Amino acid sequence: MGSGEEQLVEAVKELRHGRTELLDSLLALHARTATGDGALLSSPRSSGPHGAAGDSAEAWADRTIRCIFDMVGAGRGVEAHMVATAAVTAFCELDDDDQQSRILAAAAVTGLGVGELNHAFDLAVRSMVLLWGGLLSPDAAASTANSLGTFFDRLGAWDLAIDQFETALSTLDPTTHTGALRAELTIVNLVMCLHEVISDGRALPEADRVAHVDRLHQLATQLRGHGPSSTVWYGSLLADASLALVEERFTDAALAAELLGAVRDSMVVREELAWRLAGAAAMLGAQRLSDADHWATAALRLAELGDEFRVPDVLRRRAAIRWALGDQSAAFSDSMAAVEAMAATRSDRIIGLAAGLAHRARLELVRRELSDVSASLAITAARDPLTGLANRRGLDEVISLLAQSQQRASMLVVDIDHFKLVNDTYGHDAGDEVIKACAELLRQAIGPAGLIVRLGGDEFVVVLPDGKAQPHRIGETVCEGVRGYGWHTIAEGLRVTVSVGAAVGAARDLRELMARADGALYDAKRAGRNAVVSVDRRQEPRGDDVYEHLAITRLDR
Repeated sequence: MGSGEEQLVEAVKELRHGRTELLDSLLALHARTATGDGALLSSPRSSGPHGAAGDSAEAWADRTIRCIFDMVGAGRGVEAHMVATAAVTAFCELDDDDQQSRILAAAAVTGLGVGELNHAFDLAVRSMVLLWGGLLSPDAAASTANSLGTFFDRLGAWDLAIDQFETALSTLDPTTHTGALRAELTIVNLVMCLHEVISDGRALPEADRVAHVDRLHQLATQLRGHGPSSTVWYGSLLADASLALVEERFTDAALAAELLGAVRDSMVVREELAWRLAGAAAMLGAQRLSDADHWATAALRLAELGDEFRVPDVLRRRAAIRWALGDQSAAFSDSMAAVEAMAATRSDRIIGLAAGLAHRARLELVRRELSDVSASLAITAARDPLTGLANRRGLDEVISLLAQSQQRASMLVVDIDHFKLVNDTYGHDAGDEVIKACAELLRQAIGPAGLIVRLGGDEFVVVLPDGKAQPHRIGETVCEGVRGYGWHTIAEGLRVTVSVGAAVGAARDLRELMARADGALYDAKRAGRNAVVSVDRRQEPRGDDVYEHLAITRLDR
């Protein structure tokens, strides 16, 4: 075993023991294998926030991310993931959201490469939460969005990738040298994604297709304004090839694809794969069917070696080429292989899961903000002294917090049935104990998923920022929990039930949502109390919002 391999084995052993110092040895190993020298790239922990040689955490993160993506581009995915994992651990020790978000996004990409999907998804969500928190510097936001775009691109979730790359491009300052270089890379990433969406072969709404083609024209024009480099050359020719394919200028597309071969040596795997697929499509359109098969086969080899999520798509495209060649047997074989590859990689399901990541990230961001609000309530006048819950002032803070949200939310209004009778029969001390017990039952039913507010008297409000929550089911749980509680421990013969009104709608309209939930509560009382009534806000084709009853549950006494 060579010295480099021995170092990697030792690094893995150290990684299992959670030692972040291994990052230094991994980076040094990369420096030796990539550049031939033994220069050590210091970690932020070993060199301090500004490094022994004046390095900042940002400069250290720059080198680490460059190292990670160099390894990914060279097909050294396992090493890249080892470096990324160690970097995540190291940066967790620093109070630096900018660099944490960048490293988390890069580690999400490497996690995909080694098949650690759940871990990769979690890293991506953590990175998006930091990105959307609005506290990152422009450079860090652009770097994070670029890596997240690569993450979604690797999954084949191109619409999500395009959103991230557009975010990065809008955040960059192209007037600086570094900003201009990053802008070139981001534009090329956008070109690749738009090319994939346009040439995917699946149904695309005409309006989306026109918008994507227009954007591709804009990016091609922007690239022509940048200085000569292999990155600009690649992006320009790929854009030309893609536009020629859209416009059915197949000879021009084939020429652009062939010219791209001049910068093949500078391509990373995903760039070469996009080039090969563009060439295959161009050759097919130009009726150079044997050449098309050759290009598609080369693309398949690349996908099998470095991008397994793309294998089903490449096989489908080669099947179409082989059908055009008249080789139905080979076309059928490729089609069956595509189905098997999709099952093996779960690519269709994974793309669906990827689409849910943005929702998870936004929900986590709102939960963090709600948690911050809850923490602040503990030291302000916004907390109810009897139950420890937020009071009306706390609810006002949450309404203000969610005023700009684009998410859906749920709200429950909970009222203790015949509470005045409880006070009159058993006394106000017993009434206070009932209030406190109901508050605790609400905490148990809601958990950390929402904010519970005591409005006063016997009325409670619950705010659930997750638009996918099931408020009616939660309301039933609350009713059943209250009904089954041991009320005799407070007073002999005491029985307590609650009525619940629930509503779902836009988080930015919480006051209106509460009014709808309050109306549902009165419907529950009219239904005989000890009941749950839910309403949901639905959008009509003409643009008006209407509310309709979803469910009414009357619990047995």
